[in-house]
Amino acid sequence: MGEDLIPILARFHREVVLPDIERIVGASEQRLRDEMQSLFGALAQRLDWHATDNHLLVADLTCMKADSISTVCDTTELGSARG
Repeated sequence: MGEDLIPILARFHREVVLPDIERIVGASEQRLRDEMQSLFGALAQRLDWHATDNHLLVADLTCMKADSISTVCDTTELGSARG
């Protein structure tokens, strides 16, 4: 009796349980992948914004330093980069 039960249980797990587990894990994996890519995209966008803002701050400080030694600094290019 015990030897007959092992192949039946193995077949049941292979045909019923395994496909359900693969479906559930696959769906969870897809949701996790989508969430990670979304968060990474948002982080990359924020880092890009900070890099641009840092560049503009350095340019502004350079202009302020130049103004302090009576040199005129053209800031028309700086305003268009902030948009």
